[in-house]
Amino acid sequence: MAKACAVCNVKVGWFEGFSIANQERICPSCVKAVGCGGWFDSTEPLKTMSGYELKDMLKRKEQSAKLAHSFTPTKTIGGNYDYLIRFDDINRLMEIPKGNKSNGLKSKTPTYFDYSEIVGYELLENGETVVSSGLGGAIVGGVLFGGVGAVVGAVADKDAETTCTSLKIKITLKNAGASAIYITFIDFNYGFKKNSREYKNKFALAHECLSMFQLICETQKSATESASDSFSSADEILKFKDLLDKGIINQSEFDKKKKQLLEM
Repeated sequence: MAKACAVCNVKVGWFEGFSIANQERICPSCVKAVGCGGWFDSTEPLKTMSGYELKDMLKRKEQSAKLAHSFTPTKTIGGNYDYLIRFDDINRLMEIPKGNKSNGLKSKTPTYFDYSEIVGYELLENGETVVSSGLGGAIVGGVLFGGVGAVVGAVADKDAETTCTSLKIKITLKNAGASAIYITFIDFNYGFKKNSREYKNKFALAHECLSMFQLICETQKSATESASDSFSSADEILKFKDLLDKGIINQSEFDKKKKQLLEM
């Protein structure tokens, strides 16, 4: 029995489509559009996703493609050809390289995000959160020093002889199409000793990323607070303008109050 694709509404037969969550089905074209369907691609992650989530993912990919045209890197973390993440401070964009996993699916092209989409971030070591922060403010588990420098704290105090098998940064985003993305520095079953050169190099790259995210979040918070203050002043001026129009205060009193509010 034919069933409508949960993403594009095209009719798909039982042997043509692919089953996803909520007993929905999607057509082969949509499977390919979200990044599956190739010879080596796994469609397993799709089984847990709803049609709404897949629509949002496709919307995210369209938005990313538009941002790509505006992107000019100002900072690269990692090698120029095997970079982990790139930033564009002029247009306030970041670029995650292809191959990165989002919602369980590997991206086939670089993905672009506006700084304003960042809600928070965490440093995960061996699956545990050791440093976290975001728009809320202070870093939990570490402190920032020296501008775009290093984040130090609980992580640095750990036993140097212990082994790190996984070191990642989780970036939490506003949009549901990619609610969280990961930057992987270490993913090695045998791991690296904490006092090894390999670990220290990867750790330094992770801290460089954390410092960038902290500065981005601080800038966003300041901009939001400034905008809030501006709206508050404008609202107050409108209130006093209403009092002036009603004859409750005179022009001189209004001008004096307006000047005070604009100077705040």
